[in-house]
Amino acid sequence: PTPVPGTPTYLNPQDHVVTPRDLTVSPITVLVYGDYQCEPCARLDTDLWRLLREGYPIRYVYRHFPLLPLHDKAAIAVQAAEAAGLQGAFWPFHRALYARQKEWLDLDPQDFLPYLQALAQDLGLDPQRLTQDMTRKDIRDLPLKAWELGYSQGMTAAPVVFVDGRLFAGPPTYENLKTLAALRGLETRRVAECPTWVLTPEARYTLRLRVPQGELRFVLRPEHAPQSVNAVVYLLQRGWYTGMTIYRRDGQALYLGDPSNTGYGHPGFLLPREAPSGPAQVGDLALEPLSPQWNHARWMLLLAPRADLTVFARLVEGRETLAALREAALPVPVEVELQP
Repeated sequence: PTPVPGTPTYLNPQDHVVTPRDLTVSPITVLVYGDYQCEPCARLDTDLWRLLREGYPIRYVYRHFPLLPLHDKAAIAVQAAEAAGLQGAFWPFHRALYARQKEWLDLDPQDFLPYLQALAQDLGLDPQRLTQDMTRKDIRDLPLKAWELGYSQGMTAAPVVFVDGRLFAGPPTYENLKTLAALRGLETRRVAECPTWVLTPEARYTLRLRVPQGELRFVLRPEHAPQSVNAVVYLLQRGWYTGMTIYRRDGQALYLGDPSNTGYGHPGFLLPREAPSGPAQVGDLALEPLSPQWNHARWMLLLAPRADLTVFARLVEGRETLAALREAALPVPVEVELQP
């Protein structure tokens, strides 16, 4: 990851910022106030770099918030990271401090400077210059200023996380942040209008789902749920379902049809809930219901009969594959092919 232009206006030139290359959507901005001696901060840093490595649209912004009353090495860690930045290595030093936190967490403060010098040497930096730069007035004063600023804004612990400029109230876990980033990744794929009519009269549409366990073949049922089938075909033709997985399972169904693979993704519209033509059977593909009046465009592959769902496709081949999917480790990647 490398810095990119176009950062939000609430950021400042002193912020440390990274964003993945070649983004096709505007990334979510995750602003972290962190302390190098804070163990939850280290876990969060690991999770954010994992999301960046996996290509999620995240802009990672880091600001120092050393908990000076609690942590005896927080200030010197900030000074060392900023001094490394003068050698063009803030992020490598930052990552190493968090990744190797267990090595130095219990060191006496007087033993920490030699550790930092050795770390600089490991990273190809000039340890003597690092030590000298740590004594510069602007760097020497930075930890106290960062602490006082954060405390004046009501912060008393770390990490403090803002997402797109708003305080993130939930736990900043890998899964939670991945969900937000995955949903942001759908922005360019959503449609702004209800689907047009794309079904061809008298055509027989089949749907193939390929999974590592085998293949499933379905026949679409426009005679029973015309609006639902039309919407599914419309989205298939636009590539909406590309990249989906089976991301959840319960005793009733396997859940798929959401390219964010979170269970929250949608193409920009809901579907009227067409009345079922009869009980849904094991192996049927149905739309996930939202309310008595509306369905999502997400899919349920049924593992048990249901009487209340809008079925848009019936399984005609692949019972053995369906049986294997009952116990398969999730997520299961799915390749989809529509054949008119």
